[in-house]
Amino acid sequence: MGVPCRLIAGLATAGCLETAYLTIARYTNAPVACPIGGGCATVLTSEWSTLFHTIPLSLAGSLSYGAVAGLALWQLTRRASPTAPDPRSTKLIFLGGALALSTTSAYLLYILLTRFPGESCSWCLASAGLSFGIAAAAASALRAEDLAEAAGAAGGIVAFTSLALAVGIGRPNASVITALDYHAPEITTESSQEAMSLAERLRAAGARMYGAFWCSHCYEQKLEFGREAMAAFPYVECYPTGWHPGMEPDAACAAVPGGLEGFPTWVIGGKKSEGDLTLQQLEERLSALGY
Repeated sequence: MGVPCRLIAGLATAGCLETAYLTIARYTNAPVACPIGGGCATVLTSEWSTLFHTIPLSLAGSLSYGAVAGLALWQLTRRASPTAPDPRSTKLIFLGGALALSTTSAYLLYILLTRFPGESCSWCLASAGLSFGIAAAAASALRAEDLAEAAGAAGGIVAFTSLALAVGIGRPNASVITALDYHAPEITTESSQEAMSLAERLRAAGARMYGAFWCSHCYEQKLEFGREAMAAFPYVECYPTGWHPGMEPDAACAAVPGGLEGFPTWVIGGKKSEGDLTLQQLEERLSALGY
């Protein structure tokens, strides 16, 4: 029996395109559409979205999916016929690559569950489905006895991948968060004159930054403005009494047209921007409105 290379190539190509889109959006600071639910922006721009705080996971994923797709297409060209059987070694190579992909997806899903309470990420779930599909397709080419013999090597691949992710991304908390008490983080930085002036102009323009007290990017945005600017900073806390599963955001956040897909979300002149923005970017948006 041969490896289902066409199926694997199709799934891997879809994964490559998906993660390439997320990579481009990250480098261009473009908003990411979240087809189902919300939270994509929060998850995909978090501290858990990079390797060694430098390389976007989406870039690494795109390269990995691309490599698997390329291998599957190359294997198709080497066969005497489309249905010709593949050597056992070839099947094991595909299984090893698929296990690395699916282990990464499982690790990231665990982070999504434990570090992002109440958030969902349709792109993350789609990528997981693709990688698990590739793993199932690769395993289907092997007989039960071949899978049993490869169990030790497969376990080693899973362990090595998990260790590499723990080093490159970090270890998620082992406990699932079921509730969070409200706690406003302290702003320790000093405000520049530019930041204080910008905060006042943003408020005067009716701009708002919607966020949540646990959101690291919201905190970083506040740090960029500094504590003195907080008096005028147009921040809206979406969970002022804390958070628990199933809890809806505060009325002011729930009333935002089109809803909030992640934190922080800026609304300036009726236009939404997901993720933290630099002072220069905020200045440009205000200038476009005539403020």
